[in-house]
Amino acid sequence: ARVEGTFSFHKAKLKVGIESIQNYVYLQESQENGTNAALATRKYGIEVAQTKENIQVVSATLSHALRWGVLNWENEWTFQQTSNSVLPLPTLNVWSNLFLRFRIAKVLDTELGADVRYFTEYYAPAYSPAVGMFAVQAHRTLVGNYPWVNAYVNFKLKGVRFYLAYNHVNQSEGKYFLVPHYPTNQRMLQFGICWTFFN
Repeated sequence: ARVEGTFSFHKAKLKVGIESIQNYVYLQESQENGTNAALATRKYGIEVAQTKENIQVVSATLSHALRWGVLNWENEWTFQQTSNSVLPLPTLNVWSNLFLRFRIAKVLDTELGADVRYFTEYYAPAYSPAVGMFAVQAHRTLVGNYPWVNAYVNFKLKGVRFYLAYNHVNQSEGKYFLVPHYPTNQRMLQFGICWTFFN
């Protein structure tokens, strides 16, 4: 069951929701030490589990967009809280995008800016290659508390769009994990083009 409401004021929007989940079914990692004293072995597996407790999730998302001349700033902040660790969620998610939007020679639409994504530390579900799904962790590894910053420039000329992006500008040692044990990409320069052909 979920109850949700949205409040709007000018360009700001606040969405608040409360959710109650019964008989939640999930996957969890299982890990056992081997019985052979001569060999240090571990058995790893994935098992299906179900909680009889009701899980309550409270969330609030604030979205806001500012524009002052060519300067634009878009934000989305989400606060969320769960009552049970079998449904792990970061307490705070932040996305912010600051960019300049202008025209070159009155024909080339241009956006030049940077965005950042951030979430607080939490015990994120671990990816299991054995089943190709996510499961509640057995060995409690924290991820988060790390910002991902991307810089970009977008162009649009009539039916053609192209971009240049430098992703993960702020790369640092050993913290950039979205999922336990699977780091995200390092610094990377990307470019692309989208050409719409009209009949």
